[in-house]
Amino acid sequence: MRLVTSQPRENVIERLPQALVEDAGMMHFFVKSVETPSMSHFDIAAMLQHRLLALDHLSSLYADKKLGFFFRSPDGATSYELHRADDLLELDARLKANPQWPYCSHEVVPVTKTGDMVRELTSYLKIDANLFFEEALGRYQARGILTADHTDEIKKRAGSGYVELMSADEEPMDENGVYTVVAKASKGTSASVPVEQLQEMWMRALRSQVAHLNSDIEFIDYNPVGRSEGLLIGKGDLDVLKKHIESTEIYPDTVVSYYPVHTRSVAARATASRLLSLQRDLPKFKILDQFL
Repeated sequence: MRLVTSQPRENVIERLPQALVEDAGMMHFFVKSVETPSMSHFDIAAMLQHRLLALDHLSSLYADKKLGFFFRSPDGATSYELHRADDLLELDARLKANPQWPYCSHEVVPVTKTGDMVRELTSYLKIDANLFFEEALGRYQARGILTADHTDEIKKRAGSGYVELMSADEEPMDENGVYTVVAKASKGTSASVPVEQLQEMWMRALRSQVAHLNSDIEFIDYNPVGRSEGLLIGKGDLDVLKKHIESTEIYPDTVVSYYPVHTRSVAARATASRLLSLQRDLPKFKILDQFL
């Protein structure tokens, strides 16, 4: 499918469905926190205890559905979190209530869901999302990326529409699962690139969203606001996610980075083991009572 226009880019906001403009709803924020490096064994032991307190704090937020997910890097020093908040003041107070907040650097990125991006692009390109993804599913099945069973299962889950399916919240975290954070960024385009080529790239990007419907591999996908980037949480190790990402049509146009992560249960056990190796007693933490 190729769309050509003699007009330069239009104001996308003016063409968004009014319901999308009016219904902002709950805001979502991707938060990456990195611990300040510790030099002495005293500092390391203190940071490990703060890490356990932070895991307790985040577990409470997750239970209250204020978090969509939270993971730790294999060394435990980096936290990846998806926060839901009504406004920035709520988020600010919540982040600063984390016992580990003073001892970390923080990156906070507002994000939207895949469904929001699909609404924006299909509105701009003037195409019917459901018909488009029906065709895209067929293309991916023909290429052997999706099996017939996968395609049938996706169509059944889509129900009233593919955009709505792409707008769903995360499923519960599997404490025994293997996850990988995937950061995707557009390679960028020159100002001299014709609008026809831009549209072809956007069409490839849209067709690639079919990959997000594969619930066997994808946990959730978000898009940083105002940036041509994506943040995917994948279910599987590095090899599984690389094969998955590289099968999409938009892959050649992107720069991709992969970050293996641990669930809270794995992170809690690893942190407790590290404390014991430093000959420190384990304080009473809820998360240790839950997962040790």
